Amino acid sequence: MRMREAWEDQSVPPGFLVFPTKRNEACRVSEQESKIIAADWLRREQYPFSIETPTGEVFRQRGAKDLSALTDVTVYSHGRAGLGRILNIELKAHQPNRESFRKDLEKLLREGVDGMWFHTLESADGASWTAIGRKLWWSYRTLSADPKCRRAFQEQKHAVRFKFLVLRSGEIDFFAVRFAHWKADLGERFPEVDFPVRN
Repeated sequence: MRMREAWEDQSVPPGFLVFPTKRNEACRVSEQESKIIAADWLRREQYPFSIETPTGEVFRQRGAKDLSALTDVTVYSHGRAGLGRILNIELKAHQPNRESFRKDLEKLLREGVDGMWFHTLESADGASWTAIGRKLWWSYRTLSADPKCRRAFQEQKHAVRFKFLVLRSGEIDFFAVRFAHWKADLGERFPEVDFPVRN
C-alpha cells in the first residue's frame, strides 16, 4: 500500500491522544494535536520524518526579504543518495485566515513534493465548508496571478491531498488536488460557481 493510501485509511485520532477542554468546557483544538497524530502515524508506518523543516525554496514574507519558510512535517524515503523528501504536510486547525491558506499552499506548490493538508475542526456545518471553499478559491486565484506560481502550476506533476478531521462527528473527509489541474480538481469538491470572484 502506498503511503498516501495508508494515510487515508487511518482512523484518527488515535485512542491515546486527548483533545483537552478549556475552562469554558470547549474542546481545545490546535495544530499541536495534529502534529502528534501525524508523528504517531509516521512512526507506526516507519517513515523517517522531520518537524518544522526549512523549505528548499525562498518565500517573500510580509515586508521582509525572501527567506526560507518552514514546513510543519516532512516525510522522507531511503534512497541510494540517502534520505529524499517525499511528502510535505501542513497542519491547520479551526478557520485560519485566507492568507494562512495561501502561504501554506504556495509552499506545497513550489516545493515540488507531494503535499498533505491535514485540517482539524472541532465541528463543521455548511458555513464551515463554505468558508474553507472560499479560502481555497481565493488562494488559487491569488497564486495563479503570481508569475513564480503560475509557472509552477503548469510544470508540477505533484498533488496535495486535503484531509479534514471533524472531532464532534468523527467525520473524516479527504480529496486530492493535482496542482497542474487545480481548477478542475478543486471544482469537484467546491464548485467554482459557488465562490464568485470578489474584488
